[in-house]
Amino acid sequence: MPNRLRTAMAKEGIVLVGSFVQLTAGDILRKQGLGKKSYREARATLEALGLSLGMELCGWDEELAFEARKALGRNVQKRVFELIPTEWHAHDTLESELFALLLEVEDERNAEMLSVFYGFNEDGPKTLEYSGQPYGLTRERVRQIAARTEKKLRELWRPLCCLDKAAKIITSELGPLFTNKDFFVAARNAGISEIDFHVEGVLAALDVLGEKNSITKIRIGQVELYGTADEVSFPKRLLSALRKETSANGCTNIQRLALIVGLELDDADRVRDLLEMFPEVEWLDAGSTWLLSQRSTRNRLANIAEKVFSVAPSVEINELRAALRRHIRVNFVPPPDALGRLLEFYGIAKMDNRVAVAGENIGQPDLGINDQGLVYAFEALGSPATREQLEDFCIDGLGMNIHSFYVYLSYSPLVTKLATGVFALVGQDVEPGAISQLKDDIKESRFEDTTGWSKAGTLWWHFQADRPTAKAGTRTVPTFVLNLTSGEWNVKTVDGLKLGAAKIENGFMSGFREAFAALGVDKKDFLQFDFDISNGDVYIRLVGDEPEEFTFSVKEDEFDEESDIETEDN
Repeated sequence: MPNRLRTAMAKEGIVLVGSFVQLTAGDILRKQGLGKKSYREARATLEALGLSLGMELCGWDEELAFEARKALGRNVQKRVFELIPTEWHAHDTLESELFALLLEVEDERNAEMLSVFYGFNEDGPKTLEYSGQPYGLTRERVRQIAARTEKKLRELWRPLCCLDKAAKIITSELGPLFTNKDFFVAARNAGISEIDFHVEGVLAALDVLGEKNSITKIRIGQVELYGTADEVSFPKRLLSALRKETSANGCTNIQRLALIVGLELDDADRVRDLLEMFPEVEWLDAGSTWLLSQRSTRNRLANIAEKVFSVAPSVEINELRAALRRHIRVNFVPPPDALGRLLEFYGIAKMDNRVAVAGENIGQPDLGINDQGLVYAFEALGSPATREQLEDFCIDGLGMNIHSFYVYLSYSPLVTKLATGVFALVGQDVEPGAISQLKDDIKESRFEDTTGWSKAGTLWWHFQADRPTAKAGTRTVPTFVLNLTSGEWNVKTVDGLKLGAAKIENGFMSGFREAFAALGVDKKDFLQFDFDISNGDVYIRLVGDEPEEFTFSVKEDEFDEESDIETEDN
């Protein structure tokens, strides 16, 4: 219908064809602003549809007609297009098709301006102000033109083959997540565009025409991704997990990331493909399996490695991996190639074949008092050194807390365990035969535990206390003793003094610390345990380097006599 006629009818509340055909020629001619020309145009349009003015529609219900129109949607406009001849013809490209669609309802100037506004080009949608500026149009005027155009287009139907193909590419062919480049490459390959047509121009066109779609956009750094609402949240969760992994563990791999975000191991390739889009990802190996985030503000593994290189100018890569694994907060260490790349990325070290050489600009991190104490010990004693030597230097000489000493000896990345009881400072060269000599020295100085049965029927265990045993009251238990004594025990001295309760389980004894303190046990002292198995009592005493026979009673001597202490009454 002509715009003048449609506007006049709308003012009278007549917007449906069913209501309009029930009017007569006189009804139209009597309307202000309408005349014979409007009447002839209306009659011609209706005749093309097989309709006429003055029709009687039995049972016509305008409310039901509105509901039907809503349900049929654009099929109504499609049917009108099929019945009424137009000059519309098919277009070869998306850009020409959408521009032609705008020309159906606007003049050329407005169509050019709206093409910029909706993004029917390589650049994507622009702001109202940007779109109107070349034409001297204000933001408000552009908004009015766009609103009028959208209203007209939603009441119009044209066969948009290129737009339909573009929508199919977006919803069916690109996968759950895609970039603008993914789309315009696919559109070029499909032959529906000769330019790098922006995907947001397609989404804008669908929105203008009232076509529903669930595609949304997410921007992470410089990367823009498109997909459904559920899918576009996935990259954020993945990058968040990567940054946390980089901070806590130094780096990670795609399999671990897949599990963290709730995927299966088989989805690791999907994780890799997605992360390859983001510049913040630093790949650490040729297979793109190990990676870190450049945006993480801290890196635990790098910090620990800096400590290692502060005392060792160069370290063989596998020795370095073993040193890093010793740290109590390190969950895993990457393979040699990935670790080497991590060190180079942070400028901590450079790789020379299989040796990591400290970087020129590496800082001097604060080692802490306990790490520094171990460094002093190795500098004084040399590497390697035995545990006993380190105990004497650090605990007796430096006054290091005994528990801290054993924790750091076990977990410090600055210390390498070469053999049982033999340690060295990480990265230090050890002379040939030095380890064997120390092992022999330890073996010669080690006192062998002995066990047996006393005449009184107790099971005895004779051993020499080392420093951990003397101070902490813990020790490994020989298998023979363990098999007969697992459980809780009442600890006593042979003269009947109760020293509390202790436990033997899982190959260790524990809970004897207070008892040893009461007896004044020190390293190198010889101890004898006598287990009265039937009563659950264990009697402990200091003895010589040979076991002694057990007796439940001790003869009194002059030192056991009661002493008379005189007191003065105040």
